[in-house]
Amino acid sequence: MSVKSVIRTIGISIFVAGATMSLTQMKQEADGKTTPAKDEVVVKKSDIKQYQQQITKLQEENAVLAKKKDATPSKTKKEVKTYTLDVRSGMGTSEVSEALEKAGMIKSASDFESYIINEGKASSIQLGKNKLNSEMSRKEILTAITTPK
Repeated sequence: MSVKSVIRTIGISIFVAGATMSLTQMKQEADGKTTPAKDEVVVKKSDIKQYQQQITKLQEENAVLAKKKDATPSKTKKEVKTYTLDVRSGMGTSEVSEALEKAGMIKSASDFESYIINEGKASSIQLGKNKLNSEMSRKEILTAITTPK
């Protein structure tokens, strides 16, 4: 076999393969059975209507919930309490902690007293008035009552 004959055979084979693929694709398109590309999705018209109805229903439910949320008074906002702690001579960590708990500045007097002791600040509490608020962390409160005035 000559080179011409081999090239001719390859060319005819490529032509026949291309024609076969074209005819197959045209038949699929005529039957409505086209295969989507890798990043495409085929959705039926009846499914589209159903999805649109679901979207509308969810939007209505969302609007109702938004109205309920707007109508409900917000309970998440905490009222900030202020307190002036007057540390007097003779007051120890337990008395300071109890006064802070009664004023609502801390949750637990015993936990705060342990915190003062663990931080090594029991002997550093300063006499005098300290302005505190309920948004302060326990570290901030400890700093306030142990900083010289």
